[in-house]
Amino acid sequence: MPYCPKCGERVSESDVFCSRCGARLGREPGDSERTERAAVKTPETKDAATEVVSAQIPKTKEEGEEIQRQLKTGVAVKTGFLPLGFILFFCTPTIVVDGRAYRKRWGTHFFELEPGRHTIKIFFHYLFMAECGANSTDVIVEEGKTSRVKYYMPPWIFAKGSIKTEPPTITARVPKSIITVQSAIPTEVPESLITKRPKVAGILSILAGVIELIMGFSLSLSEGNPFGWLVALVGIIAVVSGVYAIKREVWKLALAGAICSLVIFPLGIPAIILVVRSRGEFK
Repeated sequence: MPYCPKCGERVSESDVFCSRCGARLGREPGDSERTERAAVKTPETKDAATEVVSAQIPKTKEEGEEIQRQLKTGVAVKTGFLPLGFILFFCTPTIVVDGRAYRKRWGTHFFELEPGRHTIKIFFHYLFMAECGANSTDVIVEEGKTSRVKYYMPPWIFAKGSIKTEPPTITARVPKSIITVQSAIPTEVPESLITKRPKVAGILSILAGVIELIMGFSLSLSEGNPFGWLVALVGIIAVVSGVYAIKREVWKLALAGAICSLVIFPLGIPAIILVVRSRGEFK
């Protein structure tokens, strides 16, 4: 039980003045209740704040390693070829990672690897050559980072492919639940960007391809010229590529078809110009 600080008389906790000397005890009505409530709630509030902070900072070494493992660790390999080497579109590159081969289409592919040094080798099969354009490089993979390798094949088949590494980047796995409609990348080309250029280029490529087919078969069948079959093959590529250009799909193939149309000079030049200028319209 508390006492009066002036006379020493016993007082109750609810008293504001001393009943003996009348001295003010320094408390307002309800102070004791507020003090009790504060004593009860303060630890809970503090614990809640501590809980939030603790949830953001790893408590143990194992938790820190688990967060680190959630980051992508590996290498991203990008393969491609120059437009003049359009025939490579029909070849499938082989990516060899530490002796293990993967047949992948031209483009970018990710391989999840352990941290350390790894060897990347890339080649493709072409006619009688088992490892055409073969080239390799060593890449260092760091924990929680993605190393990048770029491989490009020049137009001439007997050359080595160009391969180089780029500085690693940090990439984390984003939970699917936080992806919204607003953050999605549209796959369709906006209508404001659509023109008639790809369609016209495709029609020119198809016309040139048909003429090349007729020329090729005529040279082969009537004169027995073996060069005619090559002209016919180029015509087939031009026709197929023209169809893709009309659909606005696979820009590289559409450009390859336009280049094949150069055999028919008046049609090939405008087809190439239209395909190059309408690159942004292709899917």
